[in-house]
Amino acid sequence: MDPTTSAKVATAGMGCLPCRTVLDHATRTVITVVRQVWPDEVVSIGPPLPSVTNHVTAVKAREGWFVAKYSILGTSLLSILRGARGPWDRVEAAQRDYVQQPTAQLARERAQLRALAAHARRTEGTLRVPTVIAYQDGVLISTASSGSSLAVELVCGRTAPDRLLTDVTAIAAALHSDRFLARELPGSHALATPHTSIGATFTRKFTGEGASSYLESLGIGWFEDSTRRRLAASFGALRKILHPLLRWLPAPVVIYGDLKPEHVLLDACGRQTWIDPGLQRGDPAAELAKLLSRIALLVITARPSRGRLDAIGAAMDLLVTSFVAHHSRPDGITALRRLLVLWLADWANYLSSGLSVPPDVPLPLPPMLLDATGQAQPLLRLAREVAASVTVDPVRAWETAQAGILGLAAGQRR
Repeated sequence: MDPTTSAKVATAGMGCLPCRTVLDHATRTVITVVRQVWPDEVVSIGPPLPSVTNHVTAVKAREGWFVAKYSILGTSLLSILRGARGPWDRVEAAQRDYVQQPTAQLARERAQLRALAAHARRTEGTLRVPTVIAYQDGVLISTASSGSSLAVELVCGRTAPDRLLTDVTAIAAALHSDRFLARELPGSHALATPHTSIGATFTRKFTGEGASSYLESLGIGWFEDSTRRRLAASFGALRKILHPLLRWLPAPVVIYGDLKPEHVLLDACGRQTWIDPGLQRGDPAAELAKLLSRIALLVITARPSRGRLDAIGAAMDLLVTSFVAHHSRPDGITALRRLLVLWLADWANYLSSGLSVPPDVPLPLPPMLLDATGQAQPLLRLAREVAASVTVDPVRAWETAQAGILGLAAGQRR
């Protein structure tokens, strides 16, 4: 079956847009902009790179390697394909206006990368970010970053996991304490993105308009109907527990917003390059929650050696213990509860994204997303177990989470 036919078959059950139509539009736009940026050079454009959110491609020009990103209406590609923004003619018309707006997702990312570069110069720290080359017609071109990802280093690297995670959280803390960072961003729109927070995403997906039909559609192409109904029930149970506890709390600090293992690259000297920022004013608990959430999914899907798994588990526990220790005992329990609630909400957001599009759609998706989606049943079972005690006993909830993560990563069935 050719890719076009595969896309039609895969999307037929979803009432979605043909994948090839969306990808062809994005590819043509990227090629046009790349040719304008390097008009006198022979430039090679690679195939799309795995991404849930944007159309991302590698670009080879005479000066070296670059990355070109293109966002459609600031909405994930999965949602666009699912038809969340309407038929293609409506999306294409809206996109022409969207790419001219200063609030467009990649226009904000350009501003954020420049602000982060200024932060790195000011603090003389170990953080590096890609250099912006151009932003035109909705396409952001930046330098490509080399190095091994934190995900790879955690699973099979030589550096101790506790040191890796301590270095990452130290850089995050430096961002939180930089009182000049927000001022350097050109306009409040560059930071005012609470709709991208864990809690807001969870609320939009599971309690907003169309939430019921969204739940009913999850898992098409992945599981039979009876399993899909059980998955929908699990999401519904999480919604009942988590939604009353999820409130967007404005905070004076700037958080990276999308800190996860695949967004941190390390060179041979251990210097870090962070990619794909989502700077926003927020709760540092949300920063740590996403990092821990994705590390947990990483070890469950990658299944490192037993010794490495134990070391990663201990490093995660150290992060949580240190986070709680920053508060007095009553406040520490409250902080732990909020951390776990945000963690569980991020798991729900991530798994539902994978379940929202059948596995045979010819869209390059991150391997961990595909692997985690295939294990949605045990993952959601664990999430419900943790959620059951998160309100009354967060310490017990964390112990349940630890045991469950290590058990699943070790291949033990739950």
